[in-house]
Amino acid sequence: MVASVAAQAAAARVRVLLIRRPGRAVPGPRRWALVNSRPGVEGSWWSEFTDPDELMDLRLDADRGAPSRAPVYLVCAHARHDACCALLGRPLAAALAVERPEATWECTHVGGDRFAGNLVVLPHGLYYGQVAPERGLDIATRYEQGHLELPLLRGRSVFSAPVQAAQQFVREDAGETGIDSFPPLSVREVEDQLWEVALAGALIRVRAVNRRSDTPLTCSAPAPGLFRYFVRA
Repeated sequence: MVASVAAQAAAARVRVLLIRRPGRAVPGPRRWALVNSRPGVEGSWWSEFTDPDELMDLRLDADRGAPSRAPVYLVCAHARHDACCALLGRPLAAALAVERPEATWECTHVGGDRFAGNLVVLPHGLYYGQVAPERGLDIATRYEQGHLELPLLRGRSVFSAPVQAAQQFVREDAGETGIDSFPPLSVREVEDQLWEVALAGALIRVRAVNRRSDTPLTCSAPAPGLFRYFVRA
């Protein structure tokens, strides 16, 4: 079954995450969702299943299940990938679940261990990092009002890294926090690790830089390592 789901997801270019409620398992039918984070068509489609064999044919090429635009908050708590994700993620999920019990889930690895606690906001596919338990509700409230929490925002998953960086710089300059602000118009790699990004209302160049950390980046890292970040060019 696992191999079948992975194959279907790969064919449809869909990323798979396993989710569970914070704390103990909740009895009853299990659910799965297909989420579309592309601008203008954001949404989730939820289905129930009781037998894992029902997942052998998900038909991921079409919207399936009950449609919803309700927020979904995923917190990475994947301890086997890196202990930091569990140590910092589980308290975040528990705190957020107090205020948003139906919308909050723990999930498997989402990337960026060094940003734990990691919070993914769906259906827009917004990634937040280094979120303390007391900040989760702030992010959720802002999102439900149509706004971003810029200091903790890592970017939106549907856009490339240079576009995410460019949007962050321009939003910070303008003090603009609308979720759909500064949509990308084009992105061009000018030279190695240098991009020119045209956004609605702004044109900016960003460069990717590699730097070695002074300390281990994650709980599982045995020594300091390289990390990538963007600067204005």
